[in-house]
Amino acid sequence: MWVTFAIDKGVKNLDFGFSSYNDILPRCVFTSQSLVILSLSGVKLEDQTQVHLGNLRKLSLLFVRGSDQAFERLISGCRSLLKLTIDKAKGLQNLNISNPSVVELFLGVEHGHIALNSPALKMLDIVYDSSSSSCLLEVTDVTSLEEVNVEIVSCYRDFFMALISQFQCVKVLSLTAYALSRLSSLKTYYPPNRLERLVLHSCWSDERCLQIIFDLVAASVKLEDLEIYSGYTRVCEFSRMNFPLFQLRIINLYEVILKRLFI
Repeated sequence: MWVTFAIDKGVKNLDFGFSSYNDILPRCVFTSQSLVILSLSGVKLEDQTQVHLGNLRKLSLLFVRGSDQAFERLISGCRSLLKLTIDKAKGLQNLNISNPSVVELFLGVEHGHIALNSPALKMLDIVYDSSSSSCLLEVTDVTSLEEVNVEIVSCYRDFFMALISQFQCVKVLSLTAYALSRLSSLKTYYPPNRLERLVLHSCWSDERCLQIIFDLVAASVKLEDLEIYSGYTRVCEFSRMNFPLFQLRIINLYEVILKRLFI
């Protein structure tokens, strides 16, 4: 098989994709000491596979099927891993993402319970797409986390506030329009946080959007930079407000699109 040949030759970057979830990689892939980047798509992880990827820095798992144990063994077997992507995974029920070296994590959450235990993590991107109350993300140790980007496609009503409450110590927070919409349905108090930069993507023009942004700003006592991406000029009311403690930047998406079309 060509994969075995590539591993024997000391390949550093391997991008391997199938159209189904049933194809299994040769075991030599998971013990390679030459691989630095490994991208897998449409493959099945075996439970019994031993993993020793000592020099791997970047791991991407897209449309990968396997048990919790198979995923955990792969992640924990990459002792030098810096960047991890898990999206559209199948077969997960109670996954514990534990790795002491991961700095960046992209996580697509669709089902199951996921516990995050990565003390070196600095940047977390979350795409959440599940209306099930059993689909949860639990943050157990992210003491170094500085930036969180949250995209909500659909979610259980109380999930969003439970998620946000776990990131009170981050410095940068980015929320998509739907994430803001979940906040609008919850009359809640926002506890003080340590945000220095807040990025909001808004698609509304009513009072709910403005009130949510005001509340988030009020809770962000260390805020220095606020960016609002909006298709509505109504949000530009912020430009007339007096915010002496931080820089305010309003970006109207309609204007950006028009400029790109006619340049």
